Amino acid sequence: MTQCKNARGPLRWDDLRFFLTVAQTGSLLAASRSLHVDRTTVARRLDALERSIGKRLFTAEDGVTRTTEAGRAVLKASERISDEIRELERLLYGSGEAIEGTVKIAIAKGLGDAFIPDVLAIHAIHPGITIEIVSVADPMRVVMERKADLGIGDAYERPERLDTVLLGNMEVAMYGAAERNGRPPTTWIGWSEYAPKPFIDWVNEHVGEGTSISTRVNSWETMRSAVLTSDAAAPLWCMLADGDPRLVRLSDASAHYIALWLASPDGLKRQAAHDATWRFLHERISRRVADADRS
Repeated sequence: MTQCKNARGPLRWDDLRFFLTVAQTGSLLAASRSLHVDRTTVARRLDALERSIGKRLFTAEDGVTRTTEAGRAVLKASERISDEIRELERLLYGSGEAIEGTVKIAIAKGLGDAFIPDVLAIHAIHPGITIEIVSVADPMRVVMERKADLGIGDAYERPERLDTVLLGNMEVAMYGAAERNGRPPTTWIGWSEYAPKPFIDWVNEHVGEGTSISTRVNSWETMRSAVLTSDAAAPLWCMLADGDPRLVRLSDASAHYIALWLASPDGLKRQAAHDATWRFLHERISRRVADADRS
């Protein structure tokens, strides 16, 4: 993206649409694939929008693309505009019939119950949709094998061979039980399933030399319980742990970010119930993750 001078110009919805797609997919390349244009076109539209606004909308840190403060404001407005346009299209061209069907959603075990309330909230808008939730180690593989209609999972890179949208970047940090009163942990709890190298390196930085992870688990609930019932420390999602008064973030622990993705099978036209669920979860979970990152 170009350096922006304090220039003002009229905003164009088409430029906002390109910006929204970059924010949703996580990169220029992914946005170009979603929009069926080349990467240069996406970059040119984004530059035009930044020049028009006079502010940078994205930053790239540690290989992760994030919205700036101005970008978050533009994103919030763009999502509202997009919703209004879709609603207008529905009123003009839709049949008005209630959406019905069953949607099977695979959610990563490591996310625990973080987004269950968001999934269930769809019934308030689409009571005819039946939801099936399965907790799995690798939701992206389950979706790729067509064993689930949608998947919610964390990954550093955009999952390949899937239709995906970026829901945001989730913060993770080291936590212990509040009742430890600042005592250093005597036990470190780790993740037993496959974990990518950046995550392992970050965990090892906090465990330090001379100590090791003595216990490994494969679910959020078990990891939280292990921390609460012992002098243990473990990596927990901040948006969940910060709301639990029994948990406290270790004062010397730096935060870490992992991208959260919503996925469906690539090249498969989603049925009405699947598409309605996709849109609902994208808007609701993206807002929750963004709000948690700002708090």
